[in-house]
Amino acid sequence: MLNRINSRRGQIGETVTWVVATIVIVVVLMFFIFGASLLGNTKSVGDFKDSLFSSSVSFGEDLFLKKSIYTYLETKAEFSRKKIDADLEQKSQKGFFKDEYNETLIEVRRIHSLK
Repeated sequence: MLNRINSRRGQIGETVTWVVATIVIVVVLMFFIFGASLLGNTKSVGDFKDSLFSSSVSFGEDLFLKKSIYTYLETKAEFSRKKIDADLEQKSQKGFFKDEYNETLIEVRRIHSLK
């Protein structure tokens, strides 16, 4: 009988240890996740180009179209530019975009030339 009581005390002690350790780990993880989210909201991180995230490129109905045209304008390789241009034209003719392709191209070119 005495052996059973000691066995239960050992099991309870071990369980309490694991529960406390688990709670400590969860609290530490929450602390680091909260800290990372605070750091993620900073406005200036490293050497990223401001123009990739600026509102002049990301406003409007069709964000995908504006970002695609901006990528087209930033691409230096002629082969890649032709491929992107042909792909955008094809998608425009099939009606994939919410906005008018040619108007958006002119708008993004104007904004891009100001930089």
